[in-house]
Amino acid sequence: MPVPLDAQYEEIGYFARSHGVHGELLLMSDYPLDELAEQQPLVRYRDDRGDLLPARLVEVRRSDGQQNAFFVKLMHIDDLHGAEQLKGKKVWVDREVVEGLEPTGAPILYHQFRVFDEDENDVGIVVNGFDTGAQQILEVELDEDEQHVLVPAVDEFIVEVNEEDGYLVCRNLDMLKEV
Repeated sequence: MPVPLDAQYEEIGYFARSHGVHGELLLMSDYPLDELAEQQPLVRYRDDRGDLLPARLVEVRRSDGQQNAFFVKLMHIDDLHGAEQLKGKKVWVDREVVEGLEPTGAPILYHQFRVFDEDENDVGIVVNGFDTGAQQILEVELDEDEQHVLVPAVDEFIVEVNEEDGYLVCRNLDMLKEV
């Protein structure tokens, strides 16, 4: 009888974006991955068919300014194209790898939520989120020109959050372009 996924593996985060041209990825993690760097653990992610594929972490370094962000290098990914294919994929590790580690507690904010304007136009997607200590910031990739804008999670910009359906309604995004 097959073992359920959540009994064998722990979801630790997701690949937010590629970083550089040599296949590095920004991994938003619920766990302090820098403590795992020497172990070079296998991580797992789902491919487009839904199969759970293994990949070995060969480099891990903490991103400046974000408690739960790590730049990682996977053994079999060596270029930008390969890294881009993993963008948005959730990441799992064997449960025993994170056993004894405390989750960071840092929020992973609205990852992959669609963003709509007040006129119900689909304008983009949340690709990253972080907490500055003063406020939460969402990185939104706009559909029209693929420009990324940083959106403070305050009433001036966010009108509605629908966690059940995975979308945000925002306003005043034009104020944030080219900033």
